[in-house]
Amino acid sequence: MKRVLLSGLTLIVLLTAGSLFAQPPGMKGNMSPAPNFRQGAVLGLSAEQQTKIDKLRLEHQKMTAPLRADVQSLQTAYRLMIIDPKISESKLKAQLSKISAKRQALALLRAKHQRQVRSLLTDEQKVKFDQRIISGHGKKGRMGHKGHKMYKGGCKAGARMR
Repeated sequence: MKRVLLSGLTLIVLLTAGSLFAQPPGMKGNMSPAPNFRQGAVLGLSAEQQTKIDKLRLEHQKMTAPLRADVQSLQTAYRLMIIDPKISESKLKAQLSKISAKRQALALLRAKHQRQVRSLLTDEQKVKFDQRIISGHGKKGRMGHKGHKMYKGGCKAGARMR
């Protein structure tokens, strides 16, 4: 009886260990992941265009980082407000309005950045760029579940796919 139990446990451990060392979907051997949009592979950017876009991206990140941090802190405060029975519905609405205002500011900065990038492109590149924007591929997380928080340590309650 002990032998059957021991061999069964060994089999389970081996099967589990094998799955722990498995590569993520889309990765084979030593191949790196497919180049993404940011690397300019999709648009065929020149070195000069890539340099200018990298500078624009850095400026954009400098402007949006504080806003993103604000959104996160506001969302954390909102979650704490939800579980506090003393907080009124009007205070919850006010907090949601603050979060919405910050998200709107981020969206406008993103649109401004995309327009600046677009202004650096050739006509052929603009067509590809426009197709990506319209289809939603220009946003993070549009890779199915690979880009979703669930793949990176668990989906938070109430989290939505981006």
